[in-house]
Amino acid sequence: MRVVTPYKFLMHVVIHALGHRKGGYGMAIEYIMCMIVSLCLNLRFNFSKVIFLQMKNNITEERWLMYPSIVQMFLNYLLPDL
Repeated sequence: MRVVTPYKFLMHVVIHALGHRKGGYGMAIEYIMCMIVSLCLNLRFNFSKVIFLQMKNNITEERWLMYPSIVQMFLNYLLPDL
């Protein structure tokens, strides 16, 4: 079975551009596969909904504490004279 190079490149670009993980680009998640299929077959797909859901999941799972700049912003806001 031969993999067509343009689709392989498209998959690589979509995984890096729209994937929410910092590492582990070797495997594609289900919603990324749906994005690629919709792009290849010219189907409708709600990209903004997927991006919004991933942003919401990052906030509700308390992953935002991993980013010290956000914690520093909260501290600066709550304690301006620190």
